[in-house]
Amino acid sequence: MIVKMDHIDLQTIYPDIWPEYNHHLRDHSTVEVIVVTKFLIVPEKKRILAPPFAWIDRRFFFNGFMAQLSAAENLLYFFLVLVSDKDGLSYYSYDRICEVLKITFDEFIRARDGLVRKNLIAHREGLFQVLILPTRLVLSKNIVEPRHSRSAEAKSLKEIFQNL
Repeated sequence: MIVKMDHIDLQTIYPDIWPEYNHHLRDHSTVEVIVVTKFLIVPEKKRILAPPFAWIDRRFFFNGFMAQLSAAENLLYFFLVLVSDKDGLSYYSYDRICEVLKITFDEFIRARDGLVRKNLIAHREGLFQVLILPTRLVLSKNIVEPRHSRSAEAKSLKEIFQNL
């Protein structure tokens, strides 16, 4: 591994986000960074992205979205990204999502509503849409409610007895 120190001009590299972040750096427009030269560890097993494939915008990690979400919110977000189509749409039942992710229905509802409030997904009647990442995490008070809530659906006897 080759590591070297270098100075980079942040305003040149990140012109779209520079106005938003320059106040954090005060009057410094360059920073010292460590540059690592990467190489394939196992070249014969290099990952190939062939359709269909899922992807997560790197800003999800580097702009702090991941750190601001709960474990259940991250898990649900990654699941929805993996199963969505090219437009970010997917249609899975609540029960199936809970089964696959090994979370309770209440954990699912909290995670789903949290992702909606954070403008990362939209939801209506079992249809999910993974949204474009905002510049920064902004909470929304507008949660798109399904027209038919789970409470209006038939419940299993187990669910009814658990609520007694």
